Amino acid sequence: MDGRLAQRHVDTYYGVSEAVASALSGDPTALSTLVGSCVDDSPVSTSCIGDFVAQFGKLVFRRPLSEADQARFVELYTAPADGEAKPSTEIVHDIVFTMLMAPRFNYHVEIDGAPCSYIFYI
Repeated sequence: MDGRLAQRHVDTYYGVSEAVASALSGDPTALSTLVGSCVDDSPVSTSCIGDFVAQFGKLVFRRPLSEADQARFVELYTAPADGEAKPSTEIVHDIVFTMLMAPRFNYHVEIDGAPCSYIFYI
């Protein structure tokens, strides 16, 4: 591990991400504001989750999500093998937590786009 990054930093960031995800998914008003009224449907629709992932992902990652990125986060919505649908609070919690722990959120690096056509010499 990098000497500037200690395990306590990772543990703290994990704890903050968990607290934010729990606060957003545990408050019905925040949940409806964040996701929309479709979050109250049982089971919550794939299109509802897809819209939430696109909207929240754009805020978190400061760019629109690619189709692959969006599909990855929507996979968290997929029902377990037993076929029983997850509660909407658990779905939103998992998506928010995963987005906040994603390296592309923590380490914002511009890697998309065309490479520079010039070189700086120092």
